[in-house]
Amino acid sequence: TKKYTDLAYKALRYQGYTEDNILYLSSEYTEGVNMDALKKNLQYAIQQWAAKDNPPELLIYFAGHGIENQFTLNAFNEKITADELDTWLDNLQTTSSMRITFIYDACQSGSFIDRLKPPQGKERVIITSASANEAAYFTGENSFSYLFWSTLYGKTARRVDLYSAFNFAQERIGKSQTPLVEANENDIHNEAQDKEKLQTDIGRNYYDFNTKIPMITEASAALQSETTGVISAAISGEGIDSVKVWAEITAPNQVPPSPDIPVTDVFKVGFTDNGNGKFSLSYDKFNVNGTYTIAVYAMNPANNIPSAPKYVAITQTQEKESPPEDLYEQDDSPDQARYIAINSTGVQPHNFHKQADADWVKFNAVADETYTVRVSNMSVFCDPSIALYDADGKTLVAEMKSAKVSGENKLLSWKFTKAGRYYVKLANLNPDVFGNTIRYDLELYQPSAGRFHGEFTGTITDESGKGIAGAGIRTDGGGSDVTDQYGHFTIVQKSGTFTVTPFAPGYASVSYPNQVIKEDQKSAITLKLESGNCINPPTAKIASPSSTAIISKGQSVDFQGNVTGGNAPYEYFWYFGGAPNSDKQNPGNVIFNKPDNPDDVNIFPVVFYVKDADGCVGKSQPVTVKVNYVPPQPESDSGGGGCFIHSVF
Repeated sequence: TKKYTDLAYKALRYQGYTEDNILYLSSEYTEGVNMDALKKNLQYAIQQWAAKDNPPELLIYFAGHGIENQFTLNAFNEKITADELDTWLDNLQTTSSMRITFIYDACQSGSFIDRLKPPQGKERVIITSASANEAAYFTGENSFSYLFWSTLYGKTARRVDLYSAFNFAQERIGKSQTPLVEANENDIHNEAQDKEKLQTDIGRNYYDFNTKIPMITEASAALQSETTGVISAAISGEGIDSVKVWAEITAPNQVPPSPDIPVTDVFKVGFTDNGNGKFSLSYDKFNVNGTYTIAVYAMNPANNIPSAPKYVAITQTQEKESPPEDLYEQDDSPDQARYIAINSTGVQPHNFHKQADADWVKFNAVADETYTVRVSNMSVFCDPSIALYDADGKTLVAEMKSAKVSGENKLLSWKFTKAGRYYVKLANLNPDVFGNTIRYDLELYQPSAGRFHGEFTGTITDESGKGIAGAGIRTDGGGSDVTDQYGHFTIVQKSGTFTVTPFAPGYASVSYPNQVIKEDQKSAITLKLESGNCINPPTAKIASPSSTAIISKGQSVDFQGNVTGGNAPYEYFWYFGGAPNSDKQNPGNVIFNKPDNPDDVNIFPVVFYVKDADGCVGKSQPVTVKVNYVPPQPESDSGGGGCFIHSVF
């Protein structure tokens, strides 16, 4: 999402706003960034910086990771809720006549609308990229933020009022998500009255009357053989030298993403240019019964602005022979293994499609818990062996190689003495028997967790709100999980009311009673752990450099760290941003080798962390390294980035 907030910054500068008019918060320091994306900085931006000159208008833009009524600000998992934001905005508007426009691009962003009502007599416009129960698509030129801000920037600039920018994005976003606007507080979104209040110019009213965008005049799709279809399109593009045309195809069996997981990739197929504005493509994977939705787009490469989509469909009505591979290939080694959901209500259908085929899956286990691998619905000549491996994918933990008994499932249960990642390998006992008909169903469950399921998700954090990776969590209903690198967990278990206990080395264990898990529903919670025995926590300080360092690509900076307090032994971690991180107290000369573009300047905040024997953590004040000739930053989905515009309309 960082490239979208950078685009917003460039668009606003192009429209005449100065650096003094914009406050840009991001955890990645690039051009224009003023402050780290921390909650305290966000509060300062809204309640102090935006209020200092009592401007008539304020525009706020968020882009990143969202869940229902919450936005994640940074990789430390700091969040702001819709209610907190509403309180800050109410405080600002109560003491002024300021009109506020809030633009929010994230999963479930529409959940903020009903909670951001302004004080009586004040004006507030809310724009979201998706409804309250939809995922947001960050897929390049078809994302809401790209479409919205590109109307205001440089050669691609078009009409420069908010109404036109919203309409332009809404028309082109297609059916994947539903952009919303609410401006008259009646809870009926996207009304004409809502859009009328968006007719506000941005900046100095620059736009290019000559922007050329192709139009799809015709599109069709039809099956040509059992599984092959042809999609055709006619494009009108007067004055455009070349046109890029593609289709985005959604199969009937594709599971929609969870509404709180951003979509960063879609299946795209390019067309062949047949001349005279005619384009076509052949696609040979219409092999599932049901209706395929096909969105056709065209783009002028000179400005990278896509046309509005034209939708066509192909309906497959005949049963086709299943493809030779199952849906989970390639999964032939530990490196290719995918996570399997524990206690899922469904199964994974697999087959041994080639000679000596092996299927690998992985999962996270909690210590002192029992897990069962279950193989069922085996075809006549399918007889899998089941093997459990340790985290290295090589050390055998347990194995079942006995032949199946007719009419019975195959089970392998194991109680794990230590928490961690484990692998399951399945292979046919006779490796010379293979093919797409040698099939079986696979599932992994905890016998103690029951079979009437609900889903319990959330995050385990430390006192600062940063997610704790590798933390364990269990319920007294038999469910358990281990957190990922961001501190996120998911438990699927029987429904009911339970006590939930998170735990991690160096933290005091705490229990959360009366947590309700409802059947066939998802519950979410944030669980906080406090460091144990932090009477004398360590203090981390960057001794060298003592102030901002300015270098060029390929040059180095000498880094030295001081530690006081706490209890040895210590663990160290340096975050450099523009160079590989280090786990040494004194990394010495660190080379910053990122910049490639001589037109830019990059700024990296460097932070030094120390953790003592009691699990207590100290964090230094950041030191900035400015590196000349920096390339464009890669796209990031780890949250956070926002523009706060002190408007001077």
